[in-house]
Amino acid sequence: YGLIGAGVLWRKGYGLVTLAPLGFLVLTVVEVACKLFLEQPPTPEELFRPLSYPFIGVNLPGSFPSGHGMRSAFLGVFLAGLAWPSGSWGGRAAAGGFMAFSLLLASSRIYLGVHWASDVVGGYLLGSAGALVAARLVRSADPGRLH
Repeated sequence: YGLIGAGVLWRKGYGLVTLAPLGFLVLTVVEVACKLFLEQPPTPEELFRPLSYPFIGVNLPGSFPSGHGMRSAFLGVFLAGLAWPSGSWGGRAAAGGFMAFSLLLASSRIYLGVHWASDVVGGYLLGSAGALVAARLVRSADPGRLH
């Protein structure tokens, strides 16, 4: 989704601000660092609802913060941050829908038993902070000025 967003912004003439939707990549580095250095044990096996992810097998020692929570928050809050300032009823409804969808995606990690609630809340806050910065950059940019 980051590449699609960057492509749309590039086509509209946003120049360097085009990279804003890819801000979650910086947050992913923070996520991996936290999982390596913060001691948050994963959820116990009896809480886990197994899902198979073929060809994917990254196992880090910690579980804080939730990467899925972080990325879903980044997507939802970024889109909501772009939709809300329109001032229209439709824009605000879309922003609410984006937020509800991202909260649903993030909370699924708790339901599946993959993360503790604190992991998901931490990931959601991290993703939201990055998304607010990225959305603000896009809203304040003048298309064509930054080429």
